[in-house]
Amino acid sequence: MKLEILKEELNFGLSIVSRIATRNPNLPILEGVLLNAEKNFLSLTSTDLELGTRWWILSKVEDVGQVVVPARILLDLVKLIGDKDVQLESEKKSLKVKYQSGQSQIQGLEVEDFPLLPQATDDVFVEVDSWKFCQGLKKVLYCVASSESRPEISGIYLQFESKHIVMVATDSFRLAEKIVEPIEKVKGVKKTSLILPLKTAQQVIAVFEASSKSMKIYLASDQIVFEGGMDNGTHPRVQIVSRLIEGTYPEYQGVIPKSFKINVRVSRAQLLNKVKAANLFNDQVNEVKLMVQSKDKKIYVESRSAKIGENKSFIVADVQGGDVDITFNSRYLIDVLSNLTSTEIVLQLNDTEKAGLLRPADDDSYRYVLMPIKAA
Repeated sequence: MKLEILKEELNFGLSIVSRIATRNPNLPILEGVLLNAEKNFLSLTSTDLELGTRWWILSKVEDVGQVVVPARILLDLVKLIGDKDVQLESEKKSLKVKYQSGQSQIQGLEVEDFPLLPQATDDVFVEVDSWKFCQGLKKVLYCVASSESRPEISGIYLQFESKHIVMVATDSFRLAEKIVEPIEKVKGVKKTSLILPLKTAQQVIAVFEASSKSMKIYLASDQIVFEGGMDNGTHPRVQIVSRLIEGTYPEYQGVIPKSFKINVRVSRAQLLNKVKAANLFNDQVNEVKLMVQSKDKKIYVESRSAKIGENKSFIVADVQGGDVDITFNSRYLIDVLSNLTSTEIVLQLNDTEKAGLLRPADDDSYRYVLMPIKAA
């Protein structure tokens, strides 16, 4: 392998793939990045066996070939190189990194030991707006459960239909649902559902959120591939390949209340600030009480702690349907209010012990269901 490449392009690609290459005493090869020089391109690949990322960079390739080196060492070295161009040359298992002001040689690992990433096939795929898809993931992923006993809720449920994608996450105490539309192109997909690992969702957001192009999502029974193209041409720029979580996702629709007695429309930013202030007076229980008053057209926000003190404030709101006092986990309220961007939100309630629903006032495609904390 012998090639010349722009230092900034190499640095950026390594920063993407090195997130996956982590220290593994049992499998040192997983700490490596596979560099594959092919015609006009250098590809960088990393994997942890569950998740893999492949990144392509246009390069002046003199000799094709492959080498595996520790990802972190190569990334840290490239960051420190001040020159514009870098030459990479493999010599048996090692990699020579040459630049105008110096050169380095990194001892490599066995190429034959590096796990192969599955290839995407064109049989079943959808094409969606990258930014919209990532924003959808961000609005639900904070509800994912960290549960080894219930792996089916430790990921994000995705249901692909002909015109939209339904995204759902829950930890049994709260649930978020987001509908992303429209699907720009579809092939072989009628109604397909899967459970996406949280780590994969985070990598997809990190890689695709800033993209102005569409992404292709290739679907198979046990894996998923996210692919983005280069700005010019049809060659892929990046692929994220992931295994899926096995199991059946809970029938979540029954958790969402069908009707409500009380409807509240209120400023999202004001409610967020009041809940954050109340949270300062919480100890370990994270309780905040909302007292909704229809006559006063106000929501009183209250919290107290024997050790810290107490806090009580109010917000003017449009309240329809009656009064209710209800206690929620303050962190769960802060999570959703921080991740929404709408000016106003709608809070729908029934009584002290039944689930409430929160959504943006201007967006019916998102629903957040929150269980109350029942009085002891």
